[in-house]
Amino acid sequence: MSGDTTTPIMGLVKPQVGGSRSTWGGKWNSNADGIDAYCNSLALQIQTLDQQVAQLQAAVAAAGAPIGSVIAWPTERLYPPGYAICDGGLWPVASYPTAAAVLGNQYGGDGVTTFGVPDYRGCALVHCDEGTGRLGGQVGPDYPGAMGGVAVVTLAESQVPPHYHGGYTDEQGSHQHEFDILAGGATPGGTNAFISTTYQDYTAAAGEHYHNIYTDWQGGGGAHTNVQPSVLVLWLIRIA
Repeated sequence: MSGDTTTPIMGLVKPQVGGSRSTWGGKWNSNADGIDAYCNSLALQIQTLDQQVAQLQAAVAAAGAPIGSVIAWPTERLYPPGYAICDGGLWPVASYPTAAAVLGNQYGGDGVTTFGVPDYRGCALVHCDEGTGRLGGQVGPDYPGAMGGVAVVTLAESQVPPHYHGGYTDEQGSHQHEFDILAGGATPGGTNAFISTTYQDYTAAAGEHYHNIYTDWQGGGGAHTNVQPSVLVLWLIRIA
C-alpha cells in the first residue's frame, strides 16, 4: 500500500493503519524475520567480541606477573587482587591449584591439601649464591627459601683490626740501685766471710734502659646491630 512507511534504522514496514488489512500479517511476518536475522547477527558479533576479549585477557595475564611472582607493596591497604602477603601462611590447594603447583610444600603445607607462601617478614631478599661465594656461607643451603644472616654481631678478637697498646716509663739513664746487707750475712763476692755489722752496697750500673708497661683492660664485648638502612614494605606473592 502506498500509505505504508518504514522505520528509519532497520527499514521495517509500518503498515498503514486501516489500509493494510489483507497484507498486515505478511508484512509483520517479514518484519519478524528481519528482526530475527538482525538479532542473530548481533549475537554472532557479541560472541566474536567475547572471544576476542578472552584472548586479550589471556594475553595481558601472560604479559603480566605470573603466578608465584613477588612484588613490593607500600601500604597495608588495597592489595592487588590475586595476591597474598608473604607471611608464611597456608592456603588451600583446591582454591589455588596453579600456585600450589609452583610452590608445592617448599614453604610449608603438605603440597596436597595445603601449600605455604614464603615468610619474608623482617628479611632482605637475596639471589641464591650459586657458587660465587659472595654470601660467605652465611645463608644456606643454597636454594630458594633458605635463610641466614644475623641481626646483631659480637666481634671476636680475631676480627678486630691488628693494633697494639704501647708505652714506656720515663727514661732514667745509667743508674744503680742501693741495697742493705744485714749483719750476720755473708760478704758479697763469694768469699762467705761473716759480717758483723750492717752496711750498704750498690748493684752494678745497668745503663740507660726502659721498662715495659701494660694498659688496663677496655671494652665490654657487646654486640652491634647488623641491619643496613632500610625502608619497610609488604612483600606480596601472586597466587591467583
